Amino acid sequence: MELMTTEQRTSPPRRHERTCVGCGRRDAPGHLVRVVVRDDGSLIADVRGGAPGRGAHVHPASECIGRAAKRGLARSFRCAVQIEPRVLADAIVQAAHARAGEMISLALLSGQAVVERERILLDLSRGALSTVVIALDAPKEALLGGLARAIAEGNAVAWGTCASLGALGRREPVAVLGIRSSTLGDAIVQACRVADGARTGAEVR
Repeated sequence: MELMTTEQRTSPPRRHERTCVGCGRRDAPGHLVRVVVRDDGSLIADVRGGAPGRGAHVHPASECIGRAAKRGLARSFRCAVQIEPRVLADAIVQAAHARAGEMISLALLSGQAVVERERILLDLSRGALSTVVIALDAPKEALLGGLARAIAEGNAVAWGTCASLGALGRREPVAVLGIRSSTLGDAIVQACRVADGARTGAEVR
């Protein structure tokens, strides 16, 4: 399932730009992923932001990730960096996936998530939802009507499975989840954008 988000939702303001160690282009921080080297020499993808350690930035795209793994990170950190592009891409995908899960869990805990299908459709019609999260294995019949429009209009993202989405709220499997908070919704969209870019090898704007 490929769900696209609108350009407005995935294009943060261009301020405090950073340089991608893969392609060398300067870009808004929201278009880049921070990679941090720890004291033991290991690398982590700092999707959440604020992880201690020296950081470098890279676009979540296969070409940039490949160049970063080959020599960009070593040049930025001024030390030998041995990591395969696929390993770096997988680390970015996993970190972004975890970040989206954290934001979905927070929405559930804070009462900013809607699970019941009829309520989701009602809130969509009222413009009360920021984002719709759809499980990758959601049945096709669950995506008809208002949900199909949400997908077409770029207000939906794909995350996890019905089982993993339901597990975040300690309930039965969930195919679709509505997010009311724009702050949480934007964070989920951003994390999914990063994961999709690193996973598919296409930079997502």
